[in-house]
Amino acid sequence: MAIRIESPAEAFAAVASVVIAADSMGSMDERDAVLQRLKQAPALKGQDTAALTAILTKVTGHLCDALPTTETGAFTPAAVDQVITAVRGVLGAEQLAQAVKLAEATMDSDGTSESEKALLVQLRAGLK
Repeated sequence: MAIRIESPAEAFAAVASVVIAADSMGSMDERDAVLQRLKQAPALKGQDTAALTAILTKVTGHLCDALPTTETGAFTPAAVDQVITAVRGVLGAEQLAQAVKLAEATMDSDGTSESEKALLVQLRAGLK
């Protein structure tokens, strides 16, 4: 099933969603890092925590319903490719760089696992 990413806000949330799922252990530190980074993104300025949480929840649900995951709940590399394609369709070059920084900050918030490192390589290559 194809995914729909219709705005920069949804694009940033999609990147955050795949990163949070990568190590199968979404933590409060990750969530807080994501929300802080989303608040800093120019496309999301002025959004409060509740609005950002709602966007993240909506997009995560959409991705989980539409894309394949591993037995641990992480998105498969093919699923991440679909997210990258969808994100590239709505973000400009500067925003793509911000999306990579969002991924890096999210991973750094609770320690980077091997699965997250592999995901970061894929995201950097796809979002450049």
